[in-house]
Formats: sequence, C-alpha cells, structure tokens
Amino acid sequence: MIEIERPEVFDHIADEGYKFFGLDDYGYIALRRRGKFADVHIEVYRWSHGVLKHLKKHVLPEVKSMCRAAGVERIIAQKTGIDKRWPKFIKHFGFIEPETIQMSYMDVNNG
Repeated sequence: MIEIERPEVFDHIADEGYKFFGLDDYGYIALRRRGKFADVHIEVYRWSHGVLKHLKKHVLPEVKSMCRAAGVERIIAQKTGIDKRWPKFIKHFGFIEPETIQMSYMDVNNG
C-alpha cells in the first residue's frame, strides 16, 4: 500500500485525520484512528478472487500492523444500505458479529 492524496472516490467522507492508500490497480483504502478504534473504508473497482486473496494476504496484515503501532485495538467495518452479501464478505477478513444499524438524517434548514 502506498499513501496517496485523497482520491475522488472518498470525497463523501470528512477530512478529519484520514490517510489514503492506493491498492495496486484495483482500489483504495481510507484509514483513520479514533481513540482505540480505527475506521477503514475500502473501495474496490476491479473485483476477482485474486484481488480478494491479495487483500487477505497483503493488505489486511499491513492495515492491522499500522493499527497496532498506533495503539488501535479494534477496526470497525460499516456499510450503508442493506446488502445480504456483506456479512459473508467481511467474514473473509475476520470481522465478526455483523449488526444492522438504522440511521436517519434531518436537514437543519428545513422548516
């Protein structure tokens, strides 16, 4: 993983301490420490079994090493929307106990 400038694909996340990394020719990672936790956003635009294998064998160990060095104890995985494939996908990387979170928003300039 090579640290890079914020890629356009992450324009939707706040610019509050994230580091951005390129994943060869198939995606990006945004990583931010939040106390003893870390937020990780993964964007993959070319998917294959080889990419999954590379993520598991090379990227995840490097992310975990960076987190350990920063004193992070837990990495949080989040996804918006309902995707029945997501629990299976995150288990490939060792995430456990996926939960459904409901969220809403309110515009402050709305009546």
